[in-house]
Amino acid sequence: MGKRKHKERVERMTLPEIARLILSEAGAPLSAHEVWTEAVSRGLAGRAVTTAERPETALAAHLYKMAKKGNRGIVGEGESPMRFRLEGG
Repeated sequence: MGKRKHKERVERMTLPEIARLILSEAGAPLSAHEVWTEAVSRGLAGRAVTTAERPETALAAHLYKMAKKGNRGIVGEGESPMRFRLEGG
């Protein structure tokens, strides 16, 4: 009997989940670009569940939308570029 090869199961994450994870561990507010850069450096970008051609742009849109609505505890600060943090952080 041959051995069955098992692919390592990679946990998929939504872009907002990735953003929340990175922001929860950041020591200071981050721009959308900084959040994406950190996601790439940690290997999280490849785990993103998205159909967007440009995931970095989609992540930025999610962050701006969540901050505007006060959704999921994301707070936006400043302008050009806006920086994001978790509420209470």
